[in-house]
Amino acid sequence: MDANLGIFNPSVAGAGQANIDYTIPGVCEVSDSATITVNPTPNVNAGIDITICEGVPAGLNASGAALYVWSPAAGLSNANISNPQAGPANTTVYTVTGVSQQGCTASDQITVSVNDAPVVTVNGPFTICRGEEIQLIANGLEIYNWIGSNLSSNSVNDPLASPIATTTYQLSGFDDNGCEGTSSVTVNVIDPVAYFTSSVTEAMAPLDVTFFNESDGDSFFWDFANGDQLQTNDGSLDPTTTFNAEGVYSVTVTTTLEGCDESYSLDILVFYDAGIVLIPNIVSFNGDNKNDTFRILSNNIRTMNVDIFDRWGKLVGNIDRPTGEWSPREEGTGTYYYVMKAVGFDGKSFDRAGYFTAVD
Repeated sequence: MDANLGIFNPSVAGAGQANIDYTIPGVCEVSDSATITVNPTPNVNAGIDITICEGVPAGLNASGAALYVWSPAAGLSNANISNPQAGPANTTVYTVTGVSQQGCTASDQITVSVNDAPVVTVNGPFTICRGEEIQLIANGLEIYNWIGSNLSSNSVNDPLASPIATTTYQLSGFDDNGCEGTSSVTVNVIDPVAYFTSSVTEAMAPLDVTFFNESDGDSFFWDFANGDQLQTNDGSLDPTTTFNAEGVYSVTVTTTLEGCDESYSLDILVFYDAGIVLIPNIVSFNGDNKNDTFRILSNNIRTMNVDIFDRWGKLVGNIDRPTGEWSPREEGTGTYYYVMKAVGFDGKSFDRAGYFTAVD
């Protein structure tokens, strides 16, 4: 206390109790004493400076007081608590003022630096045909993470995408400041459907066939493999054609949808009357490649089974298809017996039995 001025300075006295004696001079001098308690100033600490990414708040944590007030309040979740979330749009210096239980105040500051969010760019969107691929190209990050199926890589900026259906690829990653960026791109997949059934798939010539279109597209091109073709935009049209000659006709429809093509084919089997042309009665296995095997010549036979027996009735060979053959070379010369069962494409059955001679 300044004895001349009668002023008590608590900063000089320090925290604690101070006993003061004072005298008022005069004709009647008066003396007295008093005790003054000096409360300590709170040791307010705002924490160390921090750096955040734009749009990603971080927690502040002040200490040393009972009550706190932060300023400015902009960018804070609550300016009246010790630990608000701070997410300013720009770098900001925050001041926190702390109040002790005795009502004393002190302040401290913290700088919240803000790194800009990365600007992520992705090419696209795209439209492709099913089965094609497209290259996605992203920029603005150091680390890339793609989410989506049928990518050549999930961790590069320029993967190849070959989706089988329309897909939106999600991209996330981090720049060189550790700030996260996101984006997305959609790859639309055009998938025309080519399919049809027929009124019949095999019969004798001449044969009229109607094809029932179950395709999905904008236009349809039919190739009937008999010289007839048809281009139409009518998906409800079920075309009919006639096959006049024997043969296998691979009928194809090509569907076009938004510039993408898809094809489907179906074989139509056309034949004349079935029949057995020749059953040989002698086989010569002398190695001249002429009549070396037992083979039954036929026309338009769907299935054939031939069992071959030696003269003692032992099964020594079998032919299980119309174009099959059997060589007696391992069994040797002699007389062999056969039992044939065959069915033609026209449904006729052919059952034959007989014998043949094998010579060398």
